[in-house]
Amino acid sequence: MRFKSVLGAFIFILLASSIAFLVFIQTKSFGGLVTKIVTDISQKKFQTKVKIKSFSLSVFPPGLELNRVSVKKKFSDVENFEAELGKIGFYISLIEVEEKKLTFGEIRIADSQISYIFPKKDEEMKEIDRKII
Repeated sequence: MRFKSVLGAFIFILLASSIAFLVFIQTKSFGGLVTKIVTDISQKKFQTKVKIKSFSLSVFPPGLELNRVSVKKKFSDVENFEAELGKIGFYISLIEVEEKKLTFGEIRIADSQISYIFPKKDEEMKEIDRKII
C-alpha cells in the first residue's frame, strides 16, 4: 500500500514539474535569456545581431516555434543584411520519430521581411555562361 502512494506521489511530482517546465519555456523571460545567449554567440562568432522575442512549443505537428526573430549583419559600409521574421517553426516528422531518427521534417517561415543592400557594380554582363543555364 505504501509503495502505491509513493509511486503516485512521484508520478504526480514528475507530471507537475514537466508541465511547469513547458510553461516556463514559453515565457517572455526565458525568451529574453535565450536571446541574450544566442546574441552573444552570434556576435562573437559571426558578428551578427540576433534577437528572439519568444518561444512556443507546437504539439501538432511537434516542434519549436520562434516568434519575432530579427537578424542584422553589416558586411561593410555599403553592404548589410537585415531580416525580420514573424515566426520560424522547426517541426519534426512523426514517422522519423517512430524510426528513432530525429531530423527536421519541416522548417516554416511566416510574416517575414528581408532587406539586403549591396554595392552597385558598374560592369555589365554581356553573355550568360552556358554552364549556368
